[in-house]
Amino acid sequence: MSSSRAECRDKVVYFMSLDNVKFRRPSSRGPDPLRARHGQFRGKTCKMKGVGYVDGQIVAEADMMASVVDR
Repeated sequence: MSSSRAECRDKVVYFMSLDNVKFRRPSSRGPDPLRARHGQFRGKTCKMKGVGYVDGQIVAEADMMASVVDR
């Protein structure tokens, strides 16, 4: 699915579930930006794999499902 930035601004993402959540190491500050890869899009539902990094090291990861809807 390819979207322009303008199209993305008109959408809202609602997280529906978090599975296989793992906290890999303690962190005293918030994670750097979360990196997520979408695996499947079916209609308005998207399954993703997310990984949180701090100082280049993985601190958390999860399988996520979200609904993407118009604002």
